[in-house]
Amino acid sequence: MLRKIIKIVLLIIWMGVIFGFSSDSGVESKKKSTDVIVKTHEVLTQKELTTEQQNILVEKTVYPVRKFAHFFEYLIFGILVISLVSEYTVLNKKAIIICLILYF
Repeated sequence: MLRKIIKIVLLIIWMGVIFGFSSDSGVESKKKSTDVIVKTHEVLTQKELTTEQQNILVEKTVYPVRKFAHFFEYLIFGILVISLVSEYTVLNKKAIIICLILYF
């Protein structure tokens, strides 16, 4: 019973995370993506980028990074849903199809 409660709580928390990111304006969201891209690049290369280099890097990578972020946050959501559903039923093709329908 405790596992079910924990899974429900985790799912609700993750739904809150998704809602929080979704409530950002386009400008705020793009700034967060830009900051993550620049910081990640600087940490991996151990070099600080000029403003011009940052703009070029962001222009090339912001679209795929944002799409991957969406994919990842909903992947986690799907995993949490399937995990919770598996507490109530044996996961078979029918249960997985229901999860996928709820997911989309």
